[in-house]
Order: sequence, then C-alpha cells, then structure tokens
Amino acid sequence: MTTKRSLKKPPCCTAATSRRYGGPWPRRPSRRRPGFVLLMTLVLIAIFALAMVGLARHSLRVAFEAIECQERVQRHWGRVSLVQSALGRAEVILSERDRQRLEIAQEVRLGGTRFVLVLGDEGAKVNLNHVYQRGGTAAIRKVTDELVGILPLRYQRNPPNAKAGDFKPYQSWGQVFDCRSLSNSETAVRTLMQAGAQVTCWGSGKLNVRRASQPSVETVCRIAGATEVASKLIDELALNPTTPVEELLSRFDLQDSQRQELSGWLSDHSTCYSLWITMVDNTRSRHEMHIAQVSGEDPADVVCFSW
Repeated sequence: MTTKRSLKKPPCCTAATSRRYGGPWPRRPSRRRPGFVLLMTLVLIAIFALAMVGLARHSLRVAFEAIECQERVQRHWGRVSLVQSALGRAEVILSERDRQRLEIAQEVRLGGTRFVLVLGDEGAKVNLNHVYQRGGTAAIRKVTDELVGILPLRYQRNPPNAKAGDFKPYQSWGQVFDCRSLSNSETAVRTLMQAGAQVTCWGSGKLNVRRASQPSVETVCRIAGATEVASKLIDELALNPTTPVEELLSRFDLQDSQRQELSGWLSDHSTCYSLWITMVDNTRSRHEMHIAQVSGEDPADVVCFSW
C-alpha cells in the first residue's frame, strides 16, 4: 500500500522538515528590487529639481518685468508732470527774482530715476529760420560758428523744405546738422545742447532782447544792418529793463529802413520755450528735448525729440 506525499508547505525550511516532507522545498524567487527603486527615486528628484529651476526662472523673469514696467510707468508720468509744470510756468521760472535768465538747470529724483532738467527760452536765441531767409545756408553756418564756436558736426547742405518756400524750413536739429558724424547719442546730445544754447529752430523768429546774450544781440543787429545799435541797446536795457523795445529803438538816430528791419528782428517777450530732460536710472540714460508754444500756463503744440 502506497501513501501519498503531502503537498502541504512545511512551516519552515529546515533540514528535519525537508526530510519529513520528502526532500527540500523549492524557494520562491525574491521580489525585492532595491536598485530599481533607487533609480526611480533619483529620476523623480531630478524631474522635481528641473521643475523648480524652471519655476524659479519664470518667477525671476516676471519679477524683472514687473520692476521694469513700474520704472517705465514712473518715468513716463514723472516726465509728463515735469514737462507740464516746467513749460507751463517757464516765463515765471526764468524771470524769478527779477533776474532774466536764458536757461536754468535743475535736478529732480522721482523713485529710482534721476531727472536732469534744463529749461530754456527759445525766443532769446537767434532763429536760424529767420537767418536763412536773409542769407541762406552760408549765413546759418557763419552765425552758428560766431555764437557757438566750431562744432564736431557737418552742416546739411540744404534744408528739406527750402525749395518749397517755407518760412520755417528747419524743424529739427537733424535738418541743420548731420548728426551721423557723431559717435554715440551721448556725444550728440552734448553737442546739440551746446549748439542750442544760443541758436534755435523754433519760435517766432524775433529775439527777446531782455533775456538774450550780448553776442546774440550783436549778431542780430549786424544782420539787420545796424551794428552800431547793439552796444547802445544793451546799455539802455541795463538802465531801463522794462521799457518796450520799440520805445528803445525810437531813442536812437536810425533811418526808417533800419528801424523797420530791427523791429522785425527784436522783441521784448517770448512764447516758445524748451526743456531738455535727461533720465538716468540703473540701466541707461535717456535724453529728450521738448519744445512748446506757451499761451498762458498751458503749453500747446509740444514737440518732442528723443535720443
């Protein structure tokens, strides 16, 4: 009689139980894979690290854009407010404390931007459009060299609107000078500010003798054919600064043609003013020139040039 061998798994795999159940019981293969788990863990850590780096870069870019946008908004509204307040009160500012000044400089800091302002009276400068009507481009070059000196600029040969007979053919400095000869914008701005200290392309064409410099008065009198009047006019203005220019001219022994010519060149008030703005922040410098015809306290027809 044969007996069936039990297929029941022994409680433990020892030598005794192996003999009791008819031999060694085969062990199941182990399912533990420590190398694979470690690899997956490292992969997940790497993915998480890359995701965090991308998120950090995105957050940094958004922060920089927000800061730049904030500075741009501050710069814009700071510039707008300065232009309105300075050009709207230009006559009062330039006549402060009964001192007639051709230009005045001021520095203002708004937020993280430093604004350097130069307010000027365009009516107290020799008008190049008026000079061009008298002597063409040769006269413009002579007047500029006399009042400003030799500049590192090439003169434009012909103004763009001269052939059309426009009374004001020059509407910007780029039509007077060839600014491409300058190395960079900083040099261009310094040179144009130097040129624009005594001459201008804007305004009525008449020279405000109350605020103009002595060389400007002498140049205008020379162009008008009354060179000897310049010194007398300057002396009379020093003694009678509020006397109208027409009354001052009536005191001089002049021919009717000379008096009429001088009346077309000289004035005792201004309606056109300029404001140079240099905006300096942590990244760069920006330059703007604003020209405005002022009526009362409201600047009208503001023209802006930027570099």
